[in-house]
Amino acid sequence: GGGGGRVAVVAAPCEVIVCDPATARVVTRFWAEDKAECVGFAAGRLVTQERVSGGTRRVVRDVDAGDEEELGGDVRAVGPLTPDGRWMVRHAAPIVELVDLRDGRARRLHDGHEGLVHDAAWSADGALLATLAVSGAVRVWDVGAAELLWEFEAAARAAYALAFSPDRTHLYGVGSSFVAWGLDDGAERQRVALPGGDQALMPRCRVAVSPDGQRLLTNATWALVMVEQPAHAAQVRRQGYGHGNLGYLAFDGPTRYRTLAAHDAWPARGVDAWWYDLSSVQVAESHRGSEWSSFVAVDGDACAAVGLHQGDFV
Repeated sequence: GGGGGRVAVVAAPCEVIVCDPATARVVTRFWAEDKAECVGFAAGRLVTQERVSGGTRRVVRDVDAGDEEELGGDVRAVGPLTPDGRWMVRHAAPIVELVDLRDGRARRLHDGHEGLVHDAAWSADGALLATLAVSGAVRVWDVGAAELLWEFEAAARAAYALAFSPDRTHLYGVGSSFVAWGLDDGAERQRVALPGGDQALMPRCRVAVSPDGQRLLTNATWALVMVEQPAHAAQVRRQGYGHGNLGYLAFDGPTRYRTLAAHDAWPARGVDAWWYDLSSVQVAESHRGSEWSSFVAVDGDACAAVGLHQGDFV
């Protein structure tokens, strides 16, 4: 997410699309010289990692102003941005640094992880950072004080992605299992095996927490799984299959959630979005390509649909 509900996705190896998932409207798009990857997107700042002749470059783009600037510094794995778009995580075992996207300067946060950090998550206010190493070690940091608050153990494969609860009282991990830790006393609250946990996937593992903190959604095991009451008496139920390639997963208010994916089957490159209610009944879908778009919404027995093909409404 990049502010205003916008999302950046890679629709082809070199094409990056910024879109509004509520309508699948394309806000802007650009082409990299070679394969591109979205590193982070927040408050209108988009960071991409792009392969170029002779190596790799990282670019910071102001989506609203249309400006771009190459991000210097050593080549390291990079992670998510703070919600205000100011800081980005950069890590190379065992060091974790924070990069100021305004001037590119880095400051060391810690050098505690012994292995590669493959996921990181910010709290909603940007005050806490959680890092997850491939070994399963999880660390929670007070960024302002550069102080280690908690250290947890998820075990390898038990967690591939992290998320904070909206009220910053819990940290969640998803992978082959769902794990919840309390940030008041550092205790493990929940550990529940997820359906299909033996097929846990790392590269496309997504996790979303509802605004009220009462539900968590993840595609960590290819199946889409909902965790009810994640902070206390977690109840797990499967929502559907075949969601391993999702590029985006989020709650859209208290009663529905949405998924988004890009497709690059030439010539129909575009973005697809689907909306579901909490029982996984599809209520709307939107598809957007270079020359066509469509939107369908279902409410009870009524169906509304609109399409645009080569400039003509259908």
